[in-house]
Amino acid sequence: MKIDRFGVYNPMLELEDGQTAEEIRHLIEDNNLNGLSIISNRITPLSIKTLDVLYETTFLKNMSWWVFDNIKHYDFDFLYNYTQLERLHIQNAPLGKIDLGLLPKTLIELRTHWNDNIKFSRDNISIESADISSFKENDCSILKKFKVLDDLSLDCDKKCKSLKGLEAIESLKRLGIGAPLKSFQTLAELTQLTNLVFTRFRVKSLDELSNLNNLQSLSFSSRTITDITAISELQNLTAVSLIGCWKLEDFSAIGKLKNLRFLEIEDCKRLRSINFVKNLPKLEQLTLYGTTVVNDFNLKPAENIERVYIQNNLKQYNVDLEYKSIIGKKYSIQHYID
Repeated sequence: MKIDRFGVYNPMLELEDGQTAEEIRHLIEDNNLNGLSIISNRITPLSIKTLDVLYETTFLKNMSWWVFDNIKHYDFDFLYNYTQLERLHIQNAPLGKIDLGLLPKTLIELRTHWNDNIKFSRDNISIESADISSFKENDCSILKKFKVLDDLSLDCDKKCKSLKGLEAIESLKRLGIGAPLKSFQTLAELTQLTNLVFTRFRVKSLDELSNLNNLQSLSFSSRTITDITAISELQNLTAVSLIGCWKLEDFSAIGKLKNLRFLEIEDCKRLRSINFVKNLPKLEQLTLYGTTVVNDFNLKPAENIERVYIQNNLKQYNVDLEYKSIIGKKYSIQHYID
């Protein structure tokens, strides 16, 4: 028996060649496993056909697919029969012709590539969490059918010209978005958001996001941003991560975030100074990683922070804070998100 321990909801049984539906059922139940993992280049299409009848004997809640060329165009209609399925992950290839409206109403999480063959036979899709890559629609109007969506990770193709439609998902609280857009239009309307991650936007400032007052965490990567003054308006932020902001020099606006507990600055080589951290009474962790350099070489403002992690501990720095990285545990931004 092979156990897949690399998926999200592990341990899961890894389907092997020649297994019958009854054998799979016993292995899952006897070993208290969370679901079934299918790595298609390790098995024949004939063995995968077992899934057409497996639902008759096994109440699977989680299914994870790693799809490769040998079944790239496999018919996924059998998924409609798994009436207790809660989480479905299909990696490395798009879903074939599938109607999301026919998937079980128990399904709360979906991870997949997008493609033109995805259909919706009903308007109220019960999925609460979605991770969609290669999204090629002109805008996001089709996603309005996810009426109860709380958590969305969306990687947009260059064909996507607008995020219009997201504003209609009133339940959306957590959003991760990668899009080659020159404006935060539509994002600025999502005032209910509590967590926002964005990448690939070709913007120069955060001005359009200044009214997102419910944000508790903000993480972004941008090679074009030069001004983050507007971040000072987001007073509920407890965690901030800036990655690859090559042109940004002035980070001082962060010093006005009195509730900030976590600050990560990675690959931001023009960081002028960290003097602003003296104004952050609740800051528990400061992480300066990658190519980030404090250009005035003054680390004294960070001396009273509990956890400080500096990857490039240059000899030019006026104090050595390496001991702080040994004393405390290093947390990710997730630790500071409610």
